[in-house]
Amino acid sequence: MKFTSFALLVGILFSPVLIHAQVPSIDGTEDILASGIILNLTPQYPAPGDTVTARLQSSTIDLGTATITWSLNKIGAKSGLGLTSFTLTAPSTGETTIGVSIKSNQGDFTKTFTVSSGSVDLLWQGSGYTPPFYKGKTLWTHQTTLTLLAIPHVGKSASTLIYKWYLDGEVMGQVSGTGRSSFSFTGSLLRQPRTVKVEILTDRDTTVASASLTQTSISPSLLVYEKSPLYGISFNREVGDAFVTTNKEFSFVGIPLFFGALNRTAEQIVYSWASGSDSKPGSDVTYRIPEGASGTSLVLLEARNSIDITQSAQKTFSVQFGNKN
Repeated sequence: MKFTSFALLVGILFSPVLIHAQVPSIDGTEDILASGIILNLTPQYPAPGDTVTARLQSSTIDLGTATITWSLNKIGAKSGLGLTSFTLTAPSTGETTIGVSIKSNQGDFTKTFTVSSGSVDLLWQGSGYTPPFYKGKTLWTHQTTLTLLAIPHVGKSASTLIYKWYLDGEVMGQVSGTGRSSFSFTGSLLRQPRTVKVEILTDRDTTVASASLTQTSISPSLLVYEKSPLYGISFNREVGDAFVTTNKEFSFVGIPLFFGALNRTAEQIVYSWASGSDSKPGSDVTYRIPEGASGTSLVLLEARNSIDITQSAQKTFSVQFGNKN
């Protein structure tokens, strides 16, 4: 008797157990996900007003012989045999619901999908030095920081959205998250294209917009302005390729455009002015014309960053001095 009880217990513990999974259903039909059916959208992240194509695919059901009915926001839109695709217009903001009902030899299936529309503007700016009253964008130069700002248009508060940032295909987890609409990184010694992408999500699994851009850092440049003892630096007019003067004494100042420095006189920016055999250091230079002398002379200004070694630039211009006749 004891042996029989032990054998029965062993049989209970080690006999195979058959578990039948319960397939969830909607309105009495099987869930479409259980059938291996996938809905693909083109484009994947539509912008407002885009024409969107929804297309069904399945590895387990013969969709070509199935009757497929599409609905839009719970209103019947189209039905037909083997009708695996449906076209709609993405909403200006918010979401649109697509319903799919399939009657096939393998069973009946139904499912609803949500199409969210939105767009995102991806703005960028470099971090190098620019002079006062500079009207252009600060460009991105070697070994400086590039900052990007995502401005989403998805019908929801920007601070509640999730921003997922990528750099060259790699997810930047430490800078991604709710409300994190900006991303910055510093360029390396190598001059190569860098691709930044941002995805805008309303929750952990729902992407509503995406944008990307590819930037290559450039070399910085130099600007030269006349410096007057009375009026200071003439920022309203850059010297350009040629400077004409009848003054016996005149001064120039070099501006290191987009160099990685807080100001033009930063210690790491090393300047060198050269005219003929004459060479002078410093961001400013003054030339004096001998009595009765006139003519044209070439001036070369060079600047380099002693810390960020890939940053250097030069500018050459002519100076016509003395009488014009």
